[in-house]
Amino acid sequence: MASWNDVTGDPLVSRTLTKEGEENFDKIFGKKKTNGGWKPPLTPLPTVADWNEERVDIVGQNGNEGLHYEENKDG
Repeated sequence: MASWNDVTGDPLVSRTLTKEGEENFDKIFGKKKTNGGWKPPLTPLPTVADWNEERVDIVGQNGNEGLHYEENKDG
């Protein structure tokens, strides 16, 4: 299915890479990443067992406004 230029109405046609373009593709665009560039975190993600239940309860009561830090400053 062809795409069309909205202004001129001409069909949009893509060309294939030339041999020179194929040879220099990595120089121009860098090496292709096989996983989309995603890198795993340096530290493992927390699990439910790692949660501080008391802190989670305080955040749940106060909302996500940082008010739980005000409460914990004094004591």
